[in-house]
Amino acid sequence: MESNETAARCGVREALEETGLDVTLVPGPQAPVPAGFPHTLVPAPWLVAEVRAAPDRHTGEPHIHEDHVWLATTASRRPVRQPEHQVRWLTQADIASAPGISEDSRILAAELLALTAQQPAPPFRWLAGQSHATAAGHQADADASRAPPVDTDDQ
Repeated sequence: MESNETAARCGVREALEETGLDVTLVPGPQAPVPAGFPHTLVPAPWLVAEVRAAPDRHTGEPHIHEDHVWLATTASRRPVRQPEHQVRWLTQADIASAPGISEDSRILAAELLALTAQQPAPPFRWLAGQSHATAAGHQADADASRAPPVDTDDQ
């Protein structure tokens, strides 16, 4: 995560960087939001897991890596920018047998696909005035945060 982003925004940015796709997060199950709740909501991950990790480019020693797992949709299968990794579309059957997929990813994909098949629509509803968590929305938020302040006293 970058210092200026939520975990959800990080997921959207990472999806854009790694796949080239502009995605919208499908929030995971969460508690109902009480009427009048004054804070901005962010999409809940479907799963958070602690994974033992070997030394990598971020740290030279074994560590715990925290994975936040979201589901996402995209309006187009066509990348909006050059992806950093090869992207391929898999069916549920492909996930079970395709080479190069880790066993934990196979287990998660099967479970999350089964859960989403049971739900006609995500339980999350965006509140009026909230931006959707997409890479385009993230860029718009970043651009707005760099804009000079507007003096509303004279308007």
